[in-house]
Amino acid sequence: MPTPTTIVADAATLHALLHVISREQPDLADIQAQARVTWLLHLAVTLAEKVAIGADELVTQLEAEGA
Repeated sequence: MPTPTTIVADAATLHALLHVISREQPDLADIQAQARVTWLLHLAVTLAEKVAIGADELVTQLEAEGA
């Protein structure tokens, strides 16, 4: 059976480990901000692709009408 001294030492060790883990992990707000930026970049690339496809189709249509 653990003694009170062992329990206190284990609690102190756990506290120290939790402190190290929480210091090493990125902040949740940073993770959420990074996810938003990634989503916005994906949206921008998707929109740019759609605009490029639309522009190509328009040029093709205008060339066909002018020919």
